[in-house]
Amino acid sequence: MLEGKQHVLETINATVSHEMRNPIQSILVMNLKLNEISELLQDIVNSTETDAKVIKEQIKVIIHEQKECCNIQQSSTKLLNYFVNDILSFAQLESGKFRHDLSTFCIKDSIGEILQIMKFKTQANGIKQ
Repeated sequence: MLEGKQHVLETINATVSHEMRNPIQSILVMNLKLNEISELLQDIVNSTETDAKVIKEQIKVIIHEQKECCNIQQSSTKLLNYFVNDILSFAQLESGKFRHDLSTFCIKDSIGEILQIMKFKTQANGIKQ
């Protein structure tokens, strides 16, 4: 009995550790990307470009990239939070102190967030859409 329980715990640990890697990696990469965006903004500020229309278009592109980075970071952080909560719930089950907590969520939004993270992951690996 104890051997089977140990195998289940090892499987859960391996699965959760593996699944946590993707959101952590996307958060780290998005932080790097946000630093690059800051450098681009600094270049625009230091630029001798005088055409306001050109500057405005450059800033629009940067704002779009920045929003995308923030959305990916938010989705990744939510996903990590779900994993941590699952681990804590499992620990509560083990100790006999589990409290069932129902919360509502929008499945469409959740799937959209997962797709956004996976889209980033495929782009980072050079896979075309």
